[in-house]
Amino acid sequence: MLGLVPSICPRPCAADPRHKAEDDGGGNRGLTGRDTIFLSQRCRDIPLILEQPCSTLDEIANIKGQLCHPVYLDEVTEDVNIVVRAIADRLADGFGMKVTRVGGISAMRTVRDICEARNLPHTVDDNWGGDIIAAACVHVGATVAPRLFEGSWIASPYIEQVTTRFVNMRRNRGKFLSRKSRPERRNA
Repeated sequence: MLGLVPSICPRPCAADPRHKAEDDGGGNRGLTGRDTIFLSQRCRDIPLILEQPCSTLDEIANIKGQLCHPVYLDEVTEDVNIVVRAIADRLADGFGMKVTRVGGISAMRTVRDICEARNLPHTVDDNWGGDIIAAACVHVGATVAPRLFEGSWIASPYIEQVTTRFVNMRRNRGKFLSRKSRPERRNA
């Protein structure tokens, strides 16, 4: 079975602009080049975007011409130079951009401007940060041209779900321990 993680994304399909939503095949670097080609060719009539199907930019470069679907890059976009290379080599039809991964707010602004100049859609996402990075993502996202803005993903709701389990924890010498509940007192 292919290691594909599907999710629904509210983005218009590059192949068919009549679609208002489509499947986003987020491979998260889990597909081989062969599997990516197989998936794209077998699903050629299904409007979808392949998000970061392979591990490296070189792997994507080797198969890009054989794909029937747009490719969005995510995990390999670690700095502005990689984004520029991906655009110059026509390897990216869009980006899933993480503010912290690309180098911070200034670097993200540069990527935003490059994407606008090349008419490439992208996201402005949180990479499991806190409230400050979430606010930065929303603020930078608000400056992206609406026709290119794919949205902002914020980790906060997921972090809150995890951390609320630790409300009854206490720290002791660098370790987190469960607080023992006190027995109820009964009035005699």
